Amino acid sequence: MKKNILDKRKNTILKMGKEGIPAKEIAELLNMTYSAVSTMLRRNHIKRKKKLTEEHKKKISPIGRKHTDETKRKIKEAQLGEKGHNWKGGYSVSERKRNWKSAKKMALKRDGKICQECGKDTGLIDIHHKIPWRCFRDKKDANHIDNLITLCRQCHFLYESRLSLKNISVGANCKIWEYTNLYGCTLGDNVSIGANTEIGPNVSLGDNTSVGAHSFIPEGFIIGKNVFIGPKFCGTNDKYPPAPSKDLWEKTILMDGARIGAGVTILCGVIIGEGALVGCGSVVTKDVPAGVTVCGNPAKILERR
Repeated sequence: MKKNILDKRKNTILKMGKEGIPAKEIAELLNMTYSAVSTMLRRNHIKRKKKLTEEHKKKISPIGRKHTDETKRKIKEAQLGEKGHNWKGGYSVSERKRNWKSAKKMALKRDGKICQECGKDTGLIDIHHKIPWRCFRDKKDANHIDNLITLCRQCHFLYESRLSLKNISVGANCKIWEYTNLYGCTLGDNVSIGANTEIGPNVSLGDNTSVGAHSFIPEGFIIGKNVFIGPKFCGTNDKYPPAPSKDLWEKTILMDGARIGAGVTILCGVIIGEGALVGCGSVVTKDVPAGVTVCGNPAKILERR
């Protein structure tokens, strides 16, 4: 007898659910709990419908609704020309995911599905880009195995806050260590930036260039290829600070193959020639010819090579 009553109630719930009556209303009509009704509908693969009040409808986000013709027109206009994300050097989703699957498998196999920050195996492992993919000129270089690291969710969140990279352009196989501040600069291929380094806007670094930790390179520097800059380097761009405008700033050029020792300060407007060597702790106030070694404060020529 009891079984028949339960079967009848079940059939009634399923029938009302197929008719589109919300689970909350069914529970009130049959004097049942909402969870019991919703569970029964879910197990029988009947989609539940929620009854929304007018006040609740106003609060609902417009995401997911069908757009009106006027809204579609505005969206289309916003994605045309320079406003579109594929305009001249932009990226597409397919471009970002071009070699992502194979790179992800390689990173997981290399690190053994263990967080490389805390060493724990939490089961929830993320593949993190050391340098964000949006910074690369060629998006497929972002998925290089050396640019990927496995992190747990908690460490992933902390890792994101260690780099401040804004509007930079990065070449292939670049390495940027944590706690750096780069904005508006351009890096060539195989460039290495040490920790706690700041590089300002409109600065270009050539291929195979290395910058040591705790260095400061302000706006107006042009650095060639195969340049080595030691740690605690300090550059300047204003000869008589503070200048009333940036137009009075002078450019500093480090030619290809130049080598700058640790703790060097270079005044603005100076040109360091090709293959020149600046000794540690020097203060460079004048142009340095190609292939010579300078040292001291102010830096003087020690030998010519």
